[in-house]
Amino acid sequence: MFSKWLGVTLVCAGLAACGTGHATFDVDVYSWLEGSTNDTIPYGAPPGLGTVTISNAPQKLDLLPGAGSSFVDTVRINGTMDARNATGSGSIAFQVYLAADSAGTYAPGAALFNPPPSANVSGANTSVITLTIPNLSQTLDSLFTNSQVWIRLAATVSNPGVSLLQGKAVLTSLNLHLVVSEKVF
Repeated sequence: MFSKWLGVTLVCAGLAACGTGHATFDVDVYSWLEGSTNDTIPYGAPPGLGTVTISNAPQKLDLLPGAGSSFVDTVRINGTMDARNATGSGSIAFQVYLAADSAGTYAPGAALFNPPPSANVSGANTSVITLTIPNLSQTLDSLFTNSQVWIRLAATVSNPGVSLLQGKAVLTSLNLHLVVSEKVF
């Protein structure tokens, strides 16, 4: 509850600081997922199985209502994910899906990264994967004029080795920068 009120307070302050016809929102998406099972994807891939994709359940993010009569000028995303490997060697790719509803997060077009950011893992270690998209407004502009957005995280693990590849992918930050402009008729 505190994070929602803090978000509303920051949005109101952001609106006061914006120029005429523009609103800028910085949303800490990670704060909605942190500490829940939705920020972590445990993975396990037996040897010889090839590639395995594991995901969490879609999570609803509430946005500021009333932006439907606006258009999105800029959508920037940045964050980090830890590949906390426990055993085995292979690779892990991380994907973020955004959609207007939970079912839509399973559509291939909901994927944000092409190709998804990835890392090679080996033994008990942690690899940091950086998530950066400079501007998504061309592909997802209408999505962010809704009062809610659904997010789903997925990890694709490849195990070419001879032992079990096991660990967990943990989201450690995810921020959304949005610039919304009034429609001019």
